[in-house]
Amino acid sequence: MTSYLTALACPRCHSVLTEITYRAYVEQLKGQPLTRTGTPPTARPDTVLLCSRCSRAYPVLEGTPILLAPEALSSEPVSEDLTHPYYAEAYAEMEHYGSVAREQARHLESSPPFRSVKRSIECAAEGCFGLLRPVDAWLDQMPDTEAHWDAYSHLGDIGGAEVLQLGGKGTNVVRMLLAGAETGWLLTPMLGEVAFARSLADAAGVRDRFHAVVGVAEELPFREDRLDAVFTAGCLHHMQTGRVFEELARALRPGGRFSAVEPWRAPLYGIGTRIFGKREPNPFCRPLTEDRVRTFGSTFKRADVVHHGAFLRYPLIVAQKVGYEPRLATARRIMRFDDALASLLGVRRFGSCVALLAQT
Repeated sequence: MTSYLTALACPRCHSVLTEITYRAYVEQLKGQPLTRTGTPPTARPDTVLLCSRCSRAYPVLEGTPILLAPEALSSEPVSEDLTHPYYAEAYAEMEHYGSVAREQARHLESSPPFRSVKRSIECAAEGCFGLLRPVDAWLDQMPDTEAHWDAYSHLGDIGGAEVLQLGGKGTNVVRMLLAGAETGWLLTPMLGEVAFARSLADAAGVRDRFHAVVGVAEELPFREDRLDAVFTAGCLHHMQTGRVFEELARALRPGGRFSAVEPWRAPLYGIGTRIFGKREPNPFCRPLTEDRVRTFGSTFKRADVVHHGAFLRYPLIVAQKVGYEPRLATARRIMRFDDALASLLGVRRFGSCVALLAQT
């Protein structure tokens, strides 16, 4: 059994997966036709991961398990709704963001994701890198520095841990591997983002401890009580949050930790986006609300939502749009002043960025 299979499970029924060759799988079917729902196949897989219970066969492409239910092969009639909330956004954006990530992988060192983690790689090479040490090697999102500080701090000691980054191109999980995590995973619906993350892990010298899987967090393809820590930044608000919380609580070990940094629909968000536009022109951007985190506290043993940036976060974003990029120390002073003033006036809950912190 391939080593990574000890962590993975069928995204639909969470049963054990077995790796077999594609040829052996076809021979098992004895001439029965294969059906699938998702994207047209770009290549025949060398191997598939066969579910022990529901008999779905998930292709392994470019060395990556494609544990996205509509991509499964089956001899049974398959009818997956690609407009279902679990999948709609992933399939709508798959081609575009996959292409962007592959292009960035071809020009790795000049890409924004690589530049954001370059300082971490340099500090690790010098032997002076650890969790939140040095600060400038961890905090790179200027308007959201304090939320990121909360989220990383909440993870605690990740030495020897098995960690997962939900969404993105792997910058966060690479940092955690550099800081001592034993095994790091990236889950994304975009195979192109996996290709970028692998290149980044190679450049950081952590490729031997890095794994990736294509899938969605609403159907998390990990076994129960498997993960020590899960981190996500700017991705959870694109997901069906209630379902994701349930899946995370299942996959995290007892005492495991989850943290996220996400936008919140605060009063200034609506005003600011109407006047200046969104931070990124994305039709799927749906900032979190009270309703979308309603089950957060009841799903985990401990859960907190910490607000930041009630007054100055959005003006700082606008300033960045017109070319003003403050130094990290300056940005932190601005955001700490904002939080102190909001706390003093009793309006901290109106902060437009939140850190979600939970423990099983």
